[in-house]
Amino acid sequence: MKKAILKRTLAFFCAAAVFATSVLHPVDTQAATSAKTVTNAYVTYLKKQIASCKYPEDVSYQLYDFNKDGVKELVVASYNGGARATYDVYTYYKKKVVKLVTGESDINYIKGKKYIVGHGSGGVSYNSITLYQIKNGKVKKVETYLKRWNNYTLNGKKISSTRFYNMFKKMNDSLGKSYTIQKSYTTPKKVGFSVLPSSTKKKEIAVKKIANGKIYYYEYKTGEAGLTTWKSKTKTAKITSATKFYYGDTTQVYKGNRNVNEDNRKWVYSISKAQFMDKMATYYGGSDYIQVKNGKVVKVAIHIRIAG
Repeated sequence: MKKAILKRTLAFFCAAAVFATSVLHPVDTQAATSAKTVTNAYVTYLKKQIASCKYPEDVSYQLYDFNKDGVKELVVASYNGGARATYDVYTYYKKKVVKLVTGESDINYIKGKKYIVGHGSGGVSYNSITLYQIKNGKVKKVETYLKRWNNYTLNGKKISSTRFYNMFKKMNDSLGKSYTIQKSYTTPKKVGFSVLPSSTKKKEIAVKKIANGKIYYYEYKTGEAGLTTWKSKTKTAKITSATKFYYGDTTQVYKGNRNVNEDNRKWVYSISKAQFMDKMATYYGGSDYIQVKNGKVVKVAIHIRIAG
């Protein structure tokens, strides 16, 4: 009997000790996530976004813990610097990458404060400063400072220019080291594309649309000043499970007579059928390539520059 009482007493004190420990030292699963796990999740996410063309090649990013919870946020530059640069901010919450802020001209922080600070700029006529607060994988706007010409407001209420610029001076954009993720490119020649200049080709091929599991395309010839001198009727070729899809960098032009170093520049990459379909939804034309055999599409590429 005494042993039974002793066992129950020990069990009670053990349970009490565990309860006290959990109350005094709660486990923060968010902060307990390793930095390596978070970084790997961000990189994996970005690679998928780059592959689907939602971010450009050579996208740059930074990691910074804005709310000081032990998990760094991801700051992504949608364009690599310059006046057109816009920034998105993500966090890692419950094993998922979650978008918090998008489309800011710059991302900053304020020393001693747990805010993401977004800066919007429209030249001398417009400036905005937005303070975002992160909580449970979500973000909310705390304060919004606006400058429209000589009018200054805070959350819609008029303030002095001094107050606006005092906040402006507090902003710091030193988020630390910048990293880059690059796309995996290859040359047209390696994937079997004809990359001779237009002047040496008898026909050009243009992709018109993709529908009903088929590629609709036509052939044409060009004369002086690139004017079309002949155009075929629309033709079709069936897409199969073996069809290969590619996308090209429209910023580069292949002349057909580059030297060795230039010729090795990588500027074409493989994409999935779903990604190809997504690009075709907003397709506006360009230099195309399509290889057809027995009425089936062997490989197809859009937006590649194969003309000199």
